[in-house]
Amino acid sequence: MNYAATIHSFGFALTVQAAARADYDFWTRALQAIPGVGSGPMGLTPDSVKATPEYKKTRMSQEIAFQGLRAINSVLNSKFKKQYAAHIRVIRESTLKEAA
Repeated sequence: MNYAATIHSFGFALTVQAAARADYDFWTRALQAIPGVGSGPMGLTPDSVKATPEYKKTRMSQEIAFQGLRAINSVLNSKFKKQYAAHIRVIRESTLKEAA
């Protein structure tokens, strides 16, 4: 998706990123919920599971969601570099204060 041409404000970019992250997390959980995923040696998914239509469809949806998240992160890091760095810094500081 070409977010660079459509996103002009930092707040909207953060909203789109949150939605993209939620979509990616949803498909990741759906993929992990498929029986047999991660059941092979060293936690790998067996080829027999990967060959199922359910796995293929879910994996493709997860990959599409990941590419969307990757695209919006690219926009945040290029168009709003300083604001995004400051935003991340605030989040990290608040997380550290909560942990202490």
